[in-house]
Amino acid sequence: MKLNKVINIIISILLIISINNYSLAKYVNAYNGYASGVLATAVFEVFTQDQIVQELTDDDNDVEYYFRVINTYDNKTSDVDFYYTIEIINSNENFPADIELFDNNDNLIMLEDGVSSVQELDGVNESENIYYIRVTKTEENIDSQTQIGIRINAWQKI
Repeated sequence: MKLNKVINIIISILLIISINNYSLAKYVNAYNGYASGVLATAVFEVFTQDQIVQELTDDDNDVEYYFRVINTYDNKTSDVDFYYTIEIINSNENFPADIELFDNNDNLIMLEDGVSSVQELDGVNESENIYYIRVTKTEENIDSQTQIGIRINAWQKI
């Protein structure tokens, strides 16, 4: 009988504790907070020469346009590596010239639908990749409104 009273008292206490959201934990504190800081600096710049306005004549069948992709700007160097593609955009679907993309070592970079293979720019140390586009006339007359553009599509290397 005495044992039943003790068990009933213990069950009653536990029932009251569970109903009142009382905790038997040693530490009952909740902390909300945040931390902030610079994880990495991403620097990706493209430098080009001024716009070229040049007509392709019979005497001059090639025009070259240089540009470079670097990871340093305003004395800040990137802390991260990048992947990127180079896209050559033309204003005329039936472009009357051949367009070729070369790196600084005169290696031809193949273009598929006007987009290069994936290129890489290393972070941490100053890096620079130099390219040039060679435009060669393929037809006698080229419309003066025909233009070529360069688009760099970049993403952080993970």
